[in-house]
Amino acid sequence: MGQSIEKTEKKWSSYFPLIDAELIRLFPKWLKEWGVYLLGGEPGIGKSTIALQIIHQLTGLRIAYFSGEEKSDQITDRHVRIQTENAQPHSEFDIYHSNTLEDIVLTAETGEYQVVIIDSIQTISSDNLEGASGSPAQVKYCAEKIAELCKKKN
Repeated sequence: MGQSIEKTEKKWSSYFPLIDAELIRLFPKWLKEWGVYLLGGEPGIGKSTIALQIIHQLTGLRIAYFSGEEKSDQITDRHVRIQTENAQPHSEFDIYHSNTLEDIVLTAETGEYQVVIIDSIQTISSDNLEGASGSPAQVKYCAEKIAELCKKKN
């Protein structure tokens, strides 16, 4: 049953502005706190680089970066390269290596993060579902649970 818009509790979200013209081509001029954004494309097209460029647009936030594919030194090297190209202040971020949905959700919930980046959804699987990571059922289930977490947080 629906609910009247007048009776709906207002929850104000934070919006984080983007100033990089290339990122604005991909997103609106801002990102919403606990919004869900999916970067898609062929391997090697630059999705991980875009994720780090987003971090460089955000200042003063707690950010968790979950990587299922790259090692910390690869992420750090790309981060330093972007930082050199983009000398503005940015948020620090914590790097985690986990391919288990339940670990990611627990860390995101308890870590008081404002932004969580998962690189990438096809490397994640849930212990609650049969099948290998990257299978259509796993990707769908994990994406749904991540979206539920974001709705709960905001």
